[in-house]
Formats: sequence, structure tokens, C-alpha cells
Amino acid sequence: MRLSKGDIPIRTAKAFTAGPGGASVGQVAVCNQGAGTPTIRISVAPDNDDTAAKHYFFYDVPMIAVQTLILDLNVTLEEGDVIRVYA
Repeated sequence: MRLSKGDIPIRTAKAFTAGPGGASVGQVAVCNQGAGTPTIRISVAPDNDDTAAKHYFFYDVPMIAVQTLILDLNVTLEEGDVIRVYA
């Protein structure tokens, strides 16, 4: 399942909500195409809940320039659950 293709502007979050029937997410690929060194955060919140510390799978993971990370989530989302990616 492809969640998104494109840029996430720095210091913003992008949310992906599971639709009817939910979804399984194994791995997430994150690519830094720029020259900077941002950090990323990935959380999974049930039923579109606000993000809390307990929802983070990855928090402030550094990304060096032109790096791609393959991160294992291995989660099953129910309808309304949300993955948030912050860069």
C-alpha cells in the first residue's frame, strides 16, 4: 500500500487515515532528497485520536542528506486509525 508520494514540508505533519476495512502496513520508506539533516517522527493513533507519547513508533530519527530509511511498522489499522508522519 502506498501512503504518499511527494514532499512533506519541514516542521509539518501529514496524516494517513485507514478507510473501511482497515489496512495492514509492514514497512514505511522515508527518503530525504534534500541537503539538510531533518528528523522524522512516525506515530499510529487509534480512531483518529490526538497523538500522544505512547503512539510514537519513531521519534526524532535523524535523516542525513539524500538518505532513504526503511522502517518496520508491522501494524494492522482499523477503520479510522491514523498514521502521522512529521518531518
